[in-house]
Order: sequence, then C-alpha cells, then structure tokens
Amino acid sequence: MMSGSSKDVWEKFVRGLPPGSIPRVIFSSWQRSKQAGVHAEVPTFNRIGTEKLETLLRSFGDLIQRVSPELWRLSALLPQPNAAYLAGPDGTVLYSVSTSPEIIDLYGLAPGFDWSEETMGTNGAGTALATGEPVAVIGCDHYCAAWHDAACMAAPLRDAEGGVVGAIDVTISRDAARPEHLAEVVRSALTIERQLKAAGVTLEVCPAARDGNAERIPARRNLSRR
Repeated sequence: MMSGSSKDVWEKFVRGLPPGSIPRVIFSSWQRSKQAGVHAEVPTFNRIGTEKLETLLRSFGDLIQRVSPELWRLSALLPQPNAAYLAGPDGTVLYSVSTSPEIIDLYGLAPGFDWSEETMGTNGAGTALATGEPVAVIGCDHYCAAWHDAACMAAPLRDAEGGVVGAIDVTISRDAARPEHLAEVVRSALTIERQLKAAGVTLEVCPAARDGNAERIPARRNLSRR
C-alpha cells in the first residue's frame, strides 16, 4: 500500500499553518493550487463547449489513437473499479475509459472536462502536466478534500520533438494503490512515446481550450466521500 500525506498535514496547510514533513512535489502543487484559488473542500467542474472539444479531438486524433489501447490495458490490469484517461496539455480530458462507466460521469472524467491543477488542485494528470514528471497523488496528497479517498497515478507524454502533449492517468481507490501501479502507467507512457517517435508524430500544442465561457457544473453531493 502507498501512503500519501496525512489528514493532519493537509489540514495544517489549508489553515495556513506549517504542515511539517511533506514531499516537495506535493507541497509545491498545494501552493500552486492555493494561489490559483482552488476550493479545498468542494470541487468545481468546468467543461468546454462542444465546438471547442471537437476541434481538440481532431487536433489530437493521432495521440488519442495511440493512447486508447494502453488505457484499456491499464484499466483491465489495475484494481477495480478504476478510470483511465488522457488529458491534453492544458488538462482537458480528451479520452477516458472505465470498467465502471458511472465513475466517468460521477467524477467528471468525460472528454471536455478540465483536470488542470489550476482548476481541480493537486491531482494525477494535472500535476504531471505541471511538473513534466510522473507522479502518484495518494489520498490526502490531493488538494481538494473531495478526492481524499482516491489515488491517481499519472505520467506526461512527449511527442517526437520532446514537447509535452498530454498526460495519462489511472484513478483507483486510495487503499488499493501500490508502487507497481505507477510503474505500469510510466511503462504505458514510454510505449506511447516510442510509437510517436517511430511515426515521427509531432503535435501542435493548441492554446488553452479553457475560457470564461466554459460550463461550470456544481459538485455532486456525494463527492465529499470518494
């Protein structure tokens, strides 16, 4: 089992007190989340409009095609229930799979939803994009308390020119998380990157899809216990 930050450490940080011992990558992410104004208790789901989503999906079609088999492999391999998804460079979900489809709807993981760090706080895909490194965000490592029962394993994706063009994430129960799960996600990311390099695929990193017209969706009541 992987252990994330303790509830006490998280509460101290949220209250503005010295949190004590905490991994630097998580502490830095909490600082960015707080500065961005992310709510520490209740998430706000933002989803881009249909027209912008369709444009993104066309732009990243080559990437989605190569990522989708790996996401299905990861979803079948890792503990159930789970959800696996691809986020674009700005954190917008481009593709998602789950053996329990209700998870996609309940937690806003359908294409078009924004899982950037600045919107959702510390999370797997968002923090992997912010740092450019693989990351495990376990339990109370998440800045928003709604995700404290979850574990997110994520890794960035780079195209043939080395640019970060997205991230893959698998989200499972906090209690089911093991170090080897992050290793599997990293393995899948490297497989995808090799395919992109072999095919000479480079992707134009689109400007952020998010704007002031994004739909804001209130959090579901039962998100207080994930």
